[in-house]
Amino acid sequence: MSAYGIGSDALRSVFPFHLVVDRTLTVVQLGDAIARVCPGLVVGRPVGDHVRLIRPDVPLAFDQLLARRRALFVLEVLPLRLPLRGQFLLADDGQHLTFLCSPWITKIEQLTTFGLALSDFPTHEPVADYLFLLQSQATALEDAQTLG
Repeated sequence: MSAYGIGSDALRSVFPFHLVVDRTLTVVQLGDAIARVCPGLVVGRPVGDHVRLIRPDVPLAFDQLLARRRALFVLEVLPLRLPLRGQFLLADDGQHLTFLCSPWITKIEQLTTFGLALSDFPTHEPVADYLFLLQSQATALEDAQTLG
């Protein structure tokens, strides 16, 4: 680890939903939360066997991901249909891509559907605030419809 780098243990802690693939798109590392809720994603197995690339509309290939690494990516984990939203980063060795991502959740009920808990998200991630805000908005809309 370099003086400014981050070790794999810290990476798993700060980005519990990350995954790292090599040039053949074989999984070489997973965050703890993604490994738990997506048991098909296993180190040593091809990532394409367990995810589908939703956005951008390009083939799931190392060079395609690398060329668009500054783009927003959405991968869907199969068979859960769990959408992961994030960005690919090229490792210093030029041989690995890290997908830093989070589940794309828009309703608090989806946590249960996907086997997630708020504690699965790191403290720097505003998912809990976002979900409670959406829940409050939905409740307010329902109340307004009931009264109106």
